[in-house]
Amino acid sequence: MASSCCSRRSRTSPTGSSWLYSTRNTKFNGATYTDLNALLPAKLILLCIAVFCALAFFAGAFLRNLQLPAIALALLVLSSVLIGAAWPAIMQQFSVNANALQKEQVPIQRNMDATGRRTG
Repeated sequence: MASSCCSRRSRTSPTGSSWLYSTRNTKFNGATYTDLNALLPAKLILLCIAVFCALAFFAGAFLRNLQLPAIALALLVLSSVLIGAAWPAIMQQFSVNANALQKEQVPIQRNMDATGRRTG
């Protein structure tokens, strides 16, 4: 029984447990052009900002100052809205939707190749 549990392959799921799952395109389940070129870099930037905010919270606790953590929290909230939501939506609307066939060609081909490898 333990071997069947350990031998299961991980699957992409709608819960967001995989970086390669996306609901932007209704025709296939995989990373789209926007996910690869806007969302992943945005998440990396937000990770760096979150680390900076954590350092600011520790510095604020050490210095007994609430101003630095408050500014860091405002930066995190503002950047998450602008970088995490607005930038991918703008890219999807004005770049991808205008040239959908050309922009989505590589991600769709990668999805088809991965499906072919998975099914044999």
